[in-house]
Amino acid sequence: MKEVLIGRQAIFDDRLKVWAYELCFRYGTEHALGTVTPGMRTANVVTEALTTFGLDQLVGGQMASINVPREFVLMQPALPVAPERLVIEVSAREGVDRELLTALHAWRARGFRVAIDDVKHDDAALEDL
Repeated sequence: MKEVLIGRQAIFDDRLKVWAYELCFRYGTEHALGTVTPGMRTANVVTEALTTFGLDQLVGGQMASINVPREFVLMQPALPVAPERLVIEVSAREGVDRELLTALHAWRARGFRVAIDDVKHDDAALEDL
């Protein structure tokens, strides 16, 4: 059996009420994926965790947010979760360009919310999002 480690951190609104939980997924030390890319590894562990536990068991009725690598965003894997309950979060440190923005628009068209982390105040590439 594969060991999946799951952590969650509360995200609060402006009234300090829990709005969502950021979920962190990792395979345990016994699981080896060889030369699988970070995006594929993320897709595997997220899909496995959501299929095994389900979003309700992980976050109750709250929203969930997952921080994913750029490659995951570009891959656009199918996820076993209602899109309106999940925020796809990617770091701007990985590079924001037309390809990433197009993929993020596609995630939004599927019903997911998107968030870009680590944004600099003068990042002109984000004006079209």
